[in-house]
Amino acid sequence: GSVNRLVRLSLVEEVEQRLEQALAEGKLFAGGTLPSERLLAERLGVSRPTVREAFLRLELRGVVGVRKGRRARVRGYDELLTLELLGVLLGKQGTTWPERRQHLQGILEQKRLTTLELLERTREEASSRSKEKVLDACFDLREKARWSERAGPVVECEFALLRVAAEAVDSSRQLLLVNSLKRGFDGLAPLLHPWIPIRLVCKWAERAYGLLAETAPTSIRAELLPLIEAVDVHVLEQVCGPASTDDGNDPQYAD
Repeated sequence: GSVNRLVRLSLVEEVEQRLEQALAEGKLFAGGTLPSERLLAERLGVSRPTVREAFLRLELRGVVGVRKGRRARVRGYDELLTLELLGVLLGKQGTTWPERRQHLQGILEQKRLTTLELLERTREEASSRSKEKVLDACFDLREKARWSERAGPVVECEFALLRVAAEAVDSSRQLLLVNSLKRGFDGLAPLLHPWIPIRLVCKWAERAYGLLAETAPTSIRAELLPLIEAVDVHVLEQVCGPASTDDGNDPQYAD
């Protein structure tokens, strides 16, 4: 009955986590097709339905693409997946500094590009009512960044803005990506939050509000890219140190 169902759900979640970890570490042919359900079930010591259900959960999160009658395929770096898996790698013990920098740079870049694209599309495609909701979210982010002393509430507002913008342009793909980004950032909060320059976030949020409110054809990307990039560069350098060092060691994580 209910006990068996809970046991099965727990097993599916465990298999899901094990598959995700293996994908993050490149042990399941990331970027190509995965082993068959039968082979994976044998490797993991579980039934094929359990593997299938774990794959479905990963698919809902955008980690893998599953087509009927075909093997599951890991999505490429520039597709929906990557962020949670990069988060797994980024926090993994033993990750070298160059790997950490590369993975964090990828997460920050994906978030930055997603933000710019969603704000551009909002101004060009969203209805007046939807655009008002995005403007309200920009205002909330600006005010939170202006008065908050902690990065956590600011990051929550930032992702709330991205979700509202994805809904404003009716993009389920972008909404899935935003949710994946959010989970990745939540997992990295202890690593990233101490270094987020809140006042710089306030600056780009204020400019984003102005760009969305005005009718002049000012380029959102040209105006906002350097402002958001300044935030990301600060975080990257604080977490990973300067882009080049003589010994290749991670200054933040040296023994």
